[in-house]
Amino acid sequence: MRPPHKKKPVHKSHASPAITPARHAVMEALLRQAERFPDLDPAPLRDEGLPPRDAAFAHAVYDAAIRRWLTLAHILSLKLRQPFHEQKPGVQAVLLAGATQLLLMDKVPPHAAINEAVNWAKVRLSGSIAGMVNGVLRNVVRMVLTDRAQGDELAQPVRRAAWSGALAELPLSDGRALVFKQDVFPDDSFDHLGLATSCPPELFEHWAAQFEGEQGEPMLRAQMLHLLSEPPTILNVAFASPETLAALSAGTPPLTSAHESPHARVWHGPRQELGPFLAKHPEIWVQDAASAHVVSSIALAAPTLPPGPILDLCAGQGTKTRHLAHAFPGRQIIATDVDPVRLESLRRVNLPNVKVVAPEEIADAGATAAMVLADVPCSNSGVLARRPEAKYRWSSEQTERLMGVQQEILTQAAALLAPGGLLAYSTCSIDDAENQAQAAWAVETLGLTLEREETLLPAGLPGESWSKYRDGSYAAWLRRGTDVADTDGTKAKKTGTLKARRAKTASKQRPGSRA
Repeated sequence: MRPPHKKKPVHKSHASPAITPARHAVMEALLRQAERFPDLDPAPLRDEGLPPRDAAFAHAVYDAAIRRWLTLAHILSLKLRQPFHEQKPGVQAVLLAGATQLLLMDKVPPHAAINEAVNWAKVRLSGSIAGMVNGVLRNVVRMVLTDRAQGDELAQPVRRAAWSGALAELPLSDGRALVFKQDVFPDDSFDHLGLATSCPPELFEHWAAQFEGEQGEPMLRAQMLHLLSEPPTILNVAFASPETLAALSAGTPPLTSAHESPHARVWHGPRQELGPFLAKHPEIWVQDAASAHVVSSIALAAPTLPPGPILDLCAGQGTKTRHLAHAFPGRQIIATDVDPVRLESLRRVNLPNVKVVAPEEIADAGATAAMVLADVPCSNSGVLARRPEAKYRWSSEQTERLMGVQQEILTQAAALLAPGGLLAYSTCSIDDAENQAQAAWAVETLGLTLEREETLLPAGLPGESWSKYRDGSYAAWLRRGTDVADTDGTKAKKTGTLKARRAKTASKQRPGSRA
């Protein structure tokens, strides 16, 4: 008797011999993302099993494809019978991977990018789709202006030193511009800038309204171009020992270079060496200069704080918790987070003056906190160069939901303050509604006094030195009066509602993750 026939799986799980593992990993990851666009998974590309060089190449292709998704989709649509967004996820994935290499990476031979895209399409999709992929990508190559006649093996794409804003130019992450033979962007300054920088229309319109006026236009353009920047890995070295600082400057070339922020260094060493280096030197950690500035500024308020612990209500994986512990060595830092995975990561901070508790236990502190840091979930609009996937899911509705969560956290934080205590409210957003408006709400509703607020806009344009790079952030210093009344006029009382209040919203959104 013949055994029952087993159907072959639709998708193969291993790379074909004609497809390099790096490109296979990229196209598989982009396929998964295309299936869920615009709600992209923020997790980085998985590179297990790839040699360091292949892993670096895979990350470069994948990261660029995510960063320039809408730009590439627009250009590809010019050569498709049906718009890019109407294509099946597998087709989107292979075309994105191919176009990324052809248009954004100047050291990748076009034939290699096209051949492997076609081979992947044959294995994962179908022969007819592979033929379509071959034709579309070859047509994309023909769109680009070259320095020699088309077909000349020595012909190179024309790249200008800087982007002029011309409709036939594609701005690149290194500050240059790829030149096409004909205009590829619409003759409308509004649509042009958004498409060229892969900024979704709703977010672009929102920023255009916020940065309006004659002075706002250059700021808007700068924010759009900042989205194209490839963010560096920045280390907080404010508490580094002399030996650690020496190690950071060792090597040829050195592992790090200077940053405009005096307590930051830019990491240039291999990706795989960073973790072991930080484990060996625990007094330094990865932290953008804007994030570090929030805590460094808070530390200036130390002489004005009453006795008591410092609470970190939205501690995430503990970056600011670690910074607080070093900035306030004589204070107990009590940290928590409502996300179980981040809470478990937070428990590994392992510093003598840090106590990690479950969210429902934070109320045990009562109204005794000298300071509460509320680094709240937000839209991530100040860190979209570092978290490019977040820009595609931005919406005014999501921001409104986040504002409700932020106000709940502010209310909880204010109730935990001792008389004269300080509430430090911070976001990685540059949205007035999440920042200044929330501080004003806290003053009016919670009876706090606004002592100071500061917005740092993202800095660092394509082609500029990494020493200039900075995410965006906002911070407000809100003081409770020295009376014994709670912020709503009643006697201070313990409240254990933080987790319950925020869990209601967690299933409806994916708020900005805290570092």
